[in-house]
Amino acid sequence: MASTRFWPVAALALALLLAVPGASIAARLGDPASELTIATWAKHGPVKLADGKGKTIFVVEFWATSCAPCKESIPHLTKLQRKFKDKGVVFVGVSPEDASTVRAFVKSMGAKMDYAVAVDDRGWTTTAYLEAFGIEGIPHAFLIDKEGNVAWHGHPMAELEDVIEAVLSGEWDIRQAQMYETAFELVVKYYALATQQLSPGEKKALAALGERVFTLASRLKSAPFLGNFAWLIMKDEEIEERDLALALRAAKEAYDLSDGEVLPAVDIYAWALFENGRVAEAIEMEKSALELCEDDDERAEVRETLALFEQKAESSG
Repeated sequence: MASTRFWPVAALALALLLAVPGASIAARLGDPASELTIATWAKHGPVKLADGKGKTIFVVEFWATSCAPCKESIPHLTKLQRKFKDKGVVFVGVSPEDASTVRAFVKSMGAKMDYAVAVDDRGWTTTAYLEAFGIEGIPHAFLIDKEGNVAWHGHPMAELEDVIEAVLSGEWDIRQAQMYETAFELVVKYYALATQQLSPGEKKALAALGERVFTLASRLKSAPFLGNFAWLIMKDEEIEERDLALALRAAKEAYDLSDGEVLPAVDIYAWALFENGRVAEAIEMEKSALELCEDDDERAEVRETLALFEQKAESSG
């Protein structure tokens, strides 16, 4: 059952999952993309980024045959390659495994994996992309624009298709993307600090960091970011220092940005009210969430939450 408490693409959660704690990030969005250093091509290719300067958009995706989520993304990448092939978009999958393993897998996939597939040369391409951007998890894709700069990176099953469309139309806002990147980095730092036992001075530093996250996310007007940040503060099991007041502010902002009409925003705001002791308001807000449910699974989850809130009200009354 899909939780009502997250947007379909939980970008914040992905950022936390993919970031390397304490990593030194040497590359950022807008930087020139490193040339691919490839040992061998398992399908199509060779592809050289320099040859596409001024005319080609590249999507470089890192994967492995042993990675189940990577296998799930392959048909999606093939679909996108076929859709955008005539618009000057070239997809390249890069694996760190040995050539025989990759070739055997590509052969078994047949037409389901119909884009360029490469074997990394001693990890040099992986270092130039994943490690340089502080990314640990795969699959992970990088979009390189016609100027040869990294314009986006993220999970290939996330908003990749929309990003390609935006880049092709000239509507992609790299400055806003850079702001998101900064916001993600701040949340990773916040999470790393909040999961520790803190001294009074460190608690002040955490509060200041949380304020920076809230301010930046508000400037971005990102309800998903704010809502998921609020949920992280309230419910992540590793959090030692829970700033429930900050969670309430973030949840309220997400609710306002969504005009109270998006289920995750309403549900998260109800939980934030509840966690801050405003039980009666939480009950009314969760009733509003129930009205927004579109299927039985969502209704069951919201009703369970509503029952918990009502039980709390009765025990306190």
